[in-house]
Amino acid sequence: MAKSANKAKRIGILGGTFNPIHLGHLGLASQAMKKLSLSKVIFIPTYLPPHKAIRGNASPADRINMIRSAIKNRKSFRVSLYEINRKRKSYSIDTIKYFKRRLGRSCELYFLVGSDMLKGIRLWKDMHSILEIVNFVVCSRSHYAIKQYPAPIQKLRIATKDISSSQIRRLTGEKRSLKGLVFPKVASYIKKKGLYA
Repeated sequence: MAKSANKAKRIGILGGTFNPIHLGHLGLASQAMKKLSLSKVIFIPTYLPPHKAIRGNASPADRINMIRSAIKNRKSFRVSLYEINRKRKSYSIDTIKYFKRRLGRSCELYFLVGSDMLKGIRLWKDMHSILEIVNFVVCSRSHYAIKQYPAPIQKLRIATKDISSSQIRRLTGEKRSLKGLVFPKVASYIKKKGLYA
């Protein structure tokens, strides 16, 4: 597990397609920030995930705009275009190393993932190195049960809405309401741009 001085700033990094970002993502980030005493959480939309396809017609710019709209009034939330600007597959280890270099030793990184992401953990590139560089935190959602993963993987119980981006895309295609699933500005953006129709 990553070690650092007690005075180091704790920074959370949360990656994903955010296709689209929803209240579950924001709930995870908010609760992780509070329970882990993080100074901020950086949302990192991927350009092209290594192990799954990006569904729907939202462009990288659309996904970025929706994230910015969702976190606009949260000073402790940021969005990074690092993976988007690379315009190729990005592996977590590469992104983690980038932020470690950029933020320096004065920051302690907490890599936040939902427990649903662990289904493919054995496919992750350089997982051993990831665990050495960052605090790897599995945040459990109501729909998924955390297995007893050994240290140094940390487990964090959170209470978030059982929402998925695929659910939102499906509801949008069915012309159903997204109330309670995404911020109103995100819902308006989806409608205006004709996304996921």
